[in-house]
Amino acid sequence: MCELATASGILAIVSALMIATGYRARLGAAGIVAFLVPVTLTMHKFWAISDPMMASLQQVMFLKNVSLIGAALYFIYAGAGAFSLDAGLFNASTRGRIGGSAREQT
Repeated sequence: MCELATASGILAIVSALMIATGYRARLGAAGIVAFLVPVTLTMHKFWAISDPMMASLQQVMFLKNVSLIGAALYFIYAGAGAFSLDAGLFNASTRGRIGGSAREQT
């Protein structure tokens, strides 16, 4: 069990760094989805808690994770953006300029 917690923590950290840096952000977002779906469904079972205060807290955490899954799915769809490493921030064709010229981008 401890190995699974360690592996899931590494998956979350590496995936978050991939998104934050923009390096293979779509793959990083897929890793975040792979991390959040089982965690959300197993750790935040608000429907199974009898204490109203704890159920409310777990429902908030559940919905927070659902919103993070939605954001990660958007990253999978749209990518990281124009100023990411995926878009070629350090690509040789831009010759050191951020984003390159309009002619190079078309």
